[in-house]
Amino acid sequence: MKKTSPVYVIGFMIVISAICGTAVSFVHFSMQKTLEANERLSRNRTIAKAFGISVSKQTADGYDTAIAGAIERTSFSGDNRTWELFTRKAAPHDIGFIFTGIAFWDRVSGILVLSNDFSTIRSLEIIEQKETPGLGARIEEEGFKQQFQGYPLNWDESKQITFGKPDATDGSHRVDAITGATQTSMALERIINSELAAFKTAYDSREMADSSSATGRRFN
Repeated sequence: MKKTSPVYVIGFMIVISAICGTAVSFVHFSMQKTLEANERLSRNRTIAKAFGISVSKQTADGYDTAIAGAIERTSFSGDNRTWELFTRKAAPHDIGFIFTGIAFWDRVSGILVLSNDFSTIRSLEIIEQKETPGLGARIEEEGFKQQFQGYPLNWDESKQITFGKPDATDGSHRVDAITGATQTSMALERIINSELAAFKTAYDSREMADSSSATGRRFN
């Protein structure tokens, strides 16, 4: 068969595609456990940082052990989704949850830790983001995230977090947006406010349901 014939060319392409596909699949499946372990390590490292948990052994198992010792991890349904809930076992019993939403380019996810009375944000950490390096990706920088530490929440207001230049004269709290990343900043403000409101509603509904169940058990 001539190497220039259409049948030969098509057959050659099929064989090469099959070989490459098999090789890629083999690498993917052989590395899957390693990738999962690295993903778990990265996620747990972020959770530990958000709660200020010290970890002696910097491995996936080490973080698993440290978090299990300090944090109670549960989940509950509400607002048509399942919420991951993290509660510090020791005082002051801070509460954390995973937030997620679409930013300027792609999905952003992170963890917000609140005081147990929901009056203050303790910390914010980013788990995953794919914003523009040097611009929107700066939401992972310490200087930006530190603005959320101690941020007061007022649930009578329609919006909990406000981005903009801080103004000490009126006593209001604001998060200074990232210069040159207006769209990412606006998106993150929207995501955080939306997720805070949805989480608070779902959490309150869960607490009311648990309270009603406990009352019913006492009188049955």
